[in-house]
Amino acid sequence: MVRLEGSVGRLRVGMARLSAQQAINTRRMRAFQQASIGVQRSVGGMIRGARTLAFSMGFLGSAVIRTSVSMAKIGGSAVVARRQFENTAAVLGTTAGSLLPRMSKALLGGSSQMEVMRLSNFALVSGLKVTDDQMVRLASAAAKLGKVTGRDTTDAFQRLTFGIVKQERRILDELGIVVRAQDVFREYAETNNIVGRSLIASEKAMAFFNIVLREAEGKVRGFTGVNFEAASAGERVSAAFENFKNTLSELFLTSGAAEKFAGAITSTLDEIMGRLSDPEQAKRFFDGLTNAAVTFLRFAEKIVPVLILIAENIERIIAALIGAQIGRALGSIASLFGPIGQIIGAILPFIGAGAGAIIGGGGGGATTAGGPTASTGFSAGAVGRALGGAVQPQFARTTQELSEVAAIVQRRIIQPPIVNPAV
Repeated sequence: MVRLEGSVGRLRVGMARLSAQQAINTRRMRAFQQASIGVQRSVGGMIRGARTLAFSMGFLGSAVIRTSVSMAKIGGSAVVARRQFENTAAVLGTTAGSLLPRMSKALLGGSSQMEVMRLSNFALVSGLKVTDDQMVRLASAAAKLGKVTGRDTTDAFQRLTFGIVKQERRILDELGIVVRAQDVFREYAETNNIVGRSLIASEKAMAFFNIVLREAEGKVRGFTGVNFEAASAGERVSAAFENFKNTLSELFLTSGAAEKFAGAITSTLDEIMGRLSDPEQAKRFFDGLTNAAVTFLRFAEKIVPVLILIAENIERIIAALIGAQIGRALGSIASLFGPIGQIIGAILPFIGAGAGAIIGGGGGGATTAGGPTASTGFSAGAVGRALGGAVQPQFARTTQELSEVAAIVQRRIIQPPIVNPAV
């Protein structure tokens, strides 16, 4: 018996050690599983990070190339405009440094410096024979006429310049300037004592310019109460950004960076084309493009039905979102009515008892062991129970109705899965 008890004890000790070892193994297994999950997540995160990095680098590289090409083009245009503007200023008898700020102010500050230079160059190239002061006056009149007639500054200046050079009444009419060429020439001849001959081309051009500028400035003086500076505030902000972009682009070109960039891009493209000249390399390249296109099309084939399904069930999706809120709200309201009804049902007998006492006292009724009794013979407790019995069922019905509505919302709108009728 003693031996048996000893064997049982040793068996218990062995079982306890086995259980402890099993617990240790279980903890180790769980730790190993958690470590495996962590490794999987880390590897997945590394793969996703690599994909994101590759996509970001590709997008960034593409953006850098597009921006650099755009800056090189803008910088080239700015350099050409500036060089020609220097020539224009010299022809007008002034310098570019003096003419540019005066023209910018005359155009209400709403045009970038490059646009101001282009407009000045346009006027001179079009054949307009004026001084620098006349150019500034023409720009001021054109900018203000453009504001009043709903045209931007560039369009108004070009129309006014072209109308003067070509002596086009129709173009000037669009700016509100009405002149007759014959009247203009006769007035010029009388003013300058030209008798017995016709005006030569340069005199006609000067006569037409003077009368148009006079009419334009007269129109502008009639625009009383118009704050042209305030009206051009937004355009001045845009012009400031344009000046910043154009200046950077011009520096990008003149510093030699644009040429270096162009050389790098050209050599890289030449190298790519050289590799693609090998038929095997070209085949691998285009096979890669084909595989990428096929992968994209397969993805589109999978995603398009899902998008169609969402579009077809958009009303149910919206109803589900709204219904979820309504269902929860109705459920909360319904859950309140049960306790409220119970509380009122418990209070009403006491209210009825008090009412019965008042009725009994007013009618000279007696008091019994069962409580106050009215002269009509009705028990106060009976009155309380009657009131409670009339009100509490109403709360119960309201609770039941709200619960049913909430259940319908839950069952018909929220729970059913969105299915494709075509499937």
